[in-house]
Amino acid sequence: MNTDLLLYMLVPAAFLLGSVPFGLIFTRGSGVDLRSTGSRNIGATNVLRSVGKIPAILTLLFDGLKGAVPLIMCRYLLSMNYPELSAGELWMSVIGLTVVLGHMYSVFLGFEGGKGVATGIGVIAAYSPSVSIILIIIWILVAIISKYSSLAALVSVAALGRERIEDG
Repeated sequence: MNTDLLLYMLVPAAFLLGSVPFGLIFTRGSGVDLRSTGSRNIGATNVLRSVGKIPAILTLLFDGLKGAVPLIMCRYLLSMNYPELSAGELWMSVIGLTVVLGHMYSVFLGFEGGKGVATGIGVIAAYSPSVSIILIIIWILVAIISKYSSLAALVSVAALGRERIEDG
């Protein structure tokens, strides 16, 4: 099959993969509906508060993986026909954005979803592992100090934005 066609097919596939609500899947047997408990978010933080550590860890892991897998597939497809990475920067960006949007606007949840933090970290980890490690460290430190996961996510994203500005 043509590599270009596979890349085009990867866009809706990434959105569908991003739409899989792992938080709901891993809490299904608990009797708790995340959409009406705690922050009403389907992410790992609400899973932790509402159900417990193991479902939260699984949610975090699988939400991150669903961000990384489409980018890994994209990079593989690009390496087949486009050895110069500059041709793939746009594809990698589109696939990464698409999978995160899939998480935030899940087709399985009536185009509602999570905030996209873990999925976004998965995207960044597949794109640049060293940057993702720095962002995770920042997130952990801010979360420990402030006790707010959402603040930690915002500070991490701000740090990413600052790093990109200084590189440019």
